[in-house]
Amino acid sequence: MIDALFEKLIGLLESQTGLYNALLTVLQAEKAAALNSDLAPLNRAVKEKENVLLEIRILEEQRLNMLGQAAGILGAPADQLTLKRLAQQLPGPYAERVRTCRSNLVSLTQSIQELNNSNRKLFRRSLELVKGSINLLGSLRSPAPVYCQTGKI
Repeated sequence: MIDALFEKLIGLLESQTGLYNALLTVLQAEKAAALNSDLAPLNRAVKEKENVLLEIRILEEQRLNMLGQAAGILGAPADQLTLKRLAQQLPGPYAERVRTCRSNLVSLTQSIQELNNSNRKLFRRSLELVKGSINLLGSLRSPAPVYCQTGKI
């Protein structure tokens, strides 16, 4: 039973790693589409990102549930059982696999965070350019007033 739980937990961590890899790939596609001003691939990337994030949330709930079960078996408080602490309390092969998953997840989340920040800056700048263009077009369309508020020309 204990072995089955830890095998299932490690399998779930490996699945999460795969999903975070997929999210990184989608964010890269999103950035490329934005840089190329290519709306169709950008829309596909946004939809795919939403789907991957939903899958990540589902697996995260399962992971938290399994960590709670593991905490009960190991006699540790569930809210304090991080992957690092879990690896310290597991026997050899399990500990190494959890450490590997943790390392991969930390690296991926850092890359995702950096790319997400980069995309955020890109989209903000694009929005500023669009607003500037709209303001410019608006000012070209409406002629300067002939009379001042005082009625003088």
